[in-house]
Amino acid sequence: MSGTGKAEIRGVVPRIPADPDRISAFQDAARILKKGGLLAYPTETVYGIGADPENAPALGRIRSLKGGSPDRMVLLVAGSEADMRPWVGDLPEPALRLMRRFWPGPLTLVFRASDRLPAAVCNERGTVAFRISPDPVCAGLVRAFGKPVVSTSANPAGREPARSAEEVLEYFKQGLDAVLDGGVRPGSAPSTLVDVTSLVPVLLRRGPVPADTIRSEIGRLDERETL
Repeated sequence: MSGTGKAEIRGVVPRIPADPDRISAFQDAARILKKGGLLAYPTETVYGIGADPENAPALGRIRSLKGGSPDRMVLLVAGSEADMRPWVGDLPEPALRLMRRFWPGPLTLVFRASDRLPAAVCNERGTVAFRISPDPVCAGLVRAFGKPVVSTSANPAGREPARSAEEVLEYFKQGLDAVLDGGVRPGSAPSTLVDVTSLVPVLLRRGPVPADTIRSEIGRLDERETL
């Protein structure tokens, strides 16, 4: 790691074997994030690329590594509702109902961001997306890091998300500082994405949590998919 806070590009990306019962693996992975590094790690569906959301150079490295549109929303994985609260402006009642019904799980919610978040994490509307993963490896990483972690799928723009550490390394032979290797992931559909910043929540992306199930919990749901 250089003195500028940027992680060095390495010819061989090291692997950290992930074991939910071995705390030291999560501590090693979290140290990489705290030093401004990029870490690939497993979620309950695919592998993601993580970074410290308060480290703007690290966020820039992710965008350069993946390519594609620079204005896509950044998703954050939190360890709990309490961990997330300082990062969002408010928690409307529909959001609270969905969080308590479906978290941890494959539902991502879009909130108004608090002043704590840097502009690089928010989109042009000042919103940020959060979810809580049920995967024990992902959850262990977030606990060790002590705050939310950036979570964007581990793939170059236009390619399928990586489902294993091997696929991550096929995509990114350089540019990552480590891979937290949790084995093969099932590779199911991306999480359902719902914007809760308006009076009537808006479905932005269909996923494992069906629209009718969400509607049964909160009543009204505007189905205007954009992703």
